[in-house]
Amino acid sequence: HFISIFFLLGIGLSLISLQLISWLNRKNKKEKEKFSKVFQEILNQGKGEINLTLFMRRTNSSLVKAKKYLDLQATEFKGICSVYVNQRGSIYYQFKTFNSLELSKKIQSQRLKKYTSVPSAARGSTEQANKEESAA
Repeated sequence: HFISIFFLLGIGLSLISLQLISWLNRKNKKEKEKFSKVFQEILNQGKGEINLTLFMRRTNSSLVKAKKYLDLQATEFKGICSVYVNQRGSIYYQFKTFNSLELSKKIQSQRLKKYTSVPSAARGSTEQANKEESAA
């Protein structure tokens, strides 16, 4: 009887944990979508320039979260983004390609590369397996 109580308690806690994880994932996904939408809007309005403070206000996020997101974008688009601080101390992200269609294509291309790229070690083993298969 004592074991069944612990068993039921364990199942209950597991269900609560799964619900919490699911809720956090949905919340995180909505936040990412909001950040992406605001990112595109400000890029279009600012001709490729995004002010950190403006981004933070428009996303209703903390300075840390806004900076983390913009720093990630700057890292993903290394070579077309530069970060600078003006005389007042405001942080700006300048994307050299400010044509929204062109930048959207680059964003999609970067995401596709990230999700479809095969590590070189795996690529080498696949190529080796193909050679062995064709030799047989």
